[in-house]
Amino acid sequence: MSWWSELCGRIGDFVFIWLLYLPRDLTLVLLAASSALILLLIRRFAANQIVLRSARQDDRRLKRLIKRWRRRGDRQRVQQYRRTRGEVARVRMKSEAWPALLALLPLMVIVTWASARLAFYPPRCDSATELVLQTPITGVGQVVHLVPNSNLRSSAGWLREIKLDMRKSPKKGIAWWHITIRPPAQDTSLQIRYGATTLEHPFRAGQVTYAPPVKVHAGDIVTKVSLQRYRPFAFVPNTRWLPAWTIGYLLFTAFFFFVGKRLVRID
Repeated sequence: MSWWSELCGRIGDFVFIWLLYLPRDLTLVLLAASSALILLLIRRFAANQIVLRSARQDDRRLKRLIKRWRRRGDRQRVQQYRRTRGEVARVRMKSEAWPALLALLPLMVIVTWASARLAFYPPRCDSATELVLQTPITGVGQVVHLVPNSNLRSSAGWLREIKLDMRKSPKKGIAWWHITIRPPAQDTSLQIRYGATTLEHPFRAGQVTYAPPVKVHAGDIVTKVSLQRYRPFAFVPNTRWLPAWTIGYLLFTAFFFFVGKRLVRID
């Protein structure tokens, strides 16, 4: 985890950890509402509202003039008003640039925190979770060992032979376990003996947060825990480019922002 992610995690947990005790959909809605409120407050106090309001009114007036003179076929006036409208847009952009920069930092903190807290559901104690080991193809045929501890159970023993994973290109070796953590809730380190190496993967169960599900080790080795992905309202899909929580967050934030602008009359 980078220093930035760790810093955002600490700040986000201090401010928003209470949200994680709520139903996940409500958490997302309240987080989006908080983000919209930050945007509205920054826009209200950092942007020149008189300039923005005048620019908005001028833009509407110029649009009406452009339509009127286009119907009359006066191209010269249409071009003149279009140039004036462009100048108004530039004035508006200059007035909005500073609030946008101010809003960037808190939004980056929120998004970074949420990406580590909302993308998956935290695993529960006494609920089976799949642990996967991926190795280079040279590891195929080797026997690996998940180190037991007093709170860890493995449904089919601790030893596994690394098999060839035909789904990957280039081909990889793969081994997996179905593990369960006994209560009480705790953080633990899953240890896998791979040759002369001990691979450690952080795992957290029975809490409102989860440890990073994927860890990359030296030698092109990856361990990962298969967690259930969060889909807002069981409707928003996960895509190749954006996880479902991000899509839901952006939609709700935009909705609250534009509704808030109208309610409190912020330009």
